[in-house]
Amino acid sequence: MKISRASGANVKIASEILAAGGLVISPTDSVYGLFCNALDEDAVNRVKGVKGRDSGKPFQVAVRKEDAEDYGVINPSARRIIEHFWPGDVNVIVKKKPLIPDFVSAGTICLTCHGNPVARKLVELSRKPLVSTSANFSGEPAPSTSEELDASLLELVDMILDGGHTKNRRPNTIVDLTQKTARIVREGPVGKRDLEDLIPLQCISP
Repeated sequence: MKISRASGANVKIASEILAAGGLVISPTDSVYGLFCNALDEDAVNRVKGVKGRDSGKPFQVAVRKEDAEDYGVINPSARRIIEHFWPGDVNVIVKKKPLIPDFVSAGTICLTCHGNPVARKLVELSRKPLVSTSANFSGEPAPSTSEELDASLLELVDMILDGGHTKNRRPNTIVDLTQKTARIVREGPVGKRDLEDLIPLQCISP
C-alpha cells in the first residue's frame, strides 16, 4: 500500500474511503491511528481482525467537539474537560448514548477530539463518529511516524496518510467520568495536576 502525503485532496479521498466502509491510517496528536466509520459494523469488525484485537474490547471514538453530546452523556466534569482541553490530549470515558452501537463499546464510551489538523479534518469531512485506535497490531508499540508502521499492517488498510511526526509520540490521557469522582485510567501528556485544577479526582489507577 502506497503512503500518501496528507494533503487536503488526499484527506478528502480518505474521508470518502471511510464513508464506503474502508480503513484509513492517519497521524493524530499522540500516535498514528487506524480509523473507520464507527456506525459500520463490517468496518469495525475489519479493524478488529486487522489488529488481532479481542472482539469484546471497546474502541475509542473520535468526534467533533460540538458533537460530543450526541454520543455520550456529558456531565459537568466532562464538560469542563472538553471546554478546556478539546481538541487535544485528553480522552473522556462517559456513559454511552444509543447512537454509538454496542459493537463499538457497550455501556460507556471513550470519546476523543483530535487536535492534529489531519485527523481533525478527517473527522469533520466524514461527518460520522470514527473508531480511532492505534495503528499497530495488538500488543505492539504504537507508531509516531509513518516509517514506524508495520509493513504487514499497510497491506491490510485502504489508505495511509503521512503527516510527519506526531506531536506527543505517546497516547492521550484518559479520564473516566462515569462516577461521581473522576479517575485517571491512563496518564499521558496531560497530568494529574492539570486535571485537579478543573475537577475532583481519585488517585491514578496502577
